[in-house]
Amino acid sequence: MIEVSTTVGASDVERALARANLLRRVVPNVLPVVAGDQPVDQARKMPEEERVVIVRAGTLTGWDEAIEQWVVAA
Repeated sequence: MIEVSTTVGASDVERALARANLLRRVVPNVLPVVAGDQPVDQARKMPEEERVVIVRAGTLTGWDEAIEQWVVAA
């Protein structure tokens, strides 16, 4: 589940988490992802704390941590 915005704020991270949780009811392995040019305010640390993947300038950050947190072992 990806939330795309020019600037990534706390509400974007929260929406990605909420939507990923909804999708997990049907598909267990869903990663919350935010994409944008720049994180703002408290959103700078939220993705790391919540294990949300960040896509910025074609680079993924937090992928391994999100997999560890959100992917159900087969």
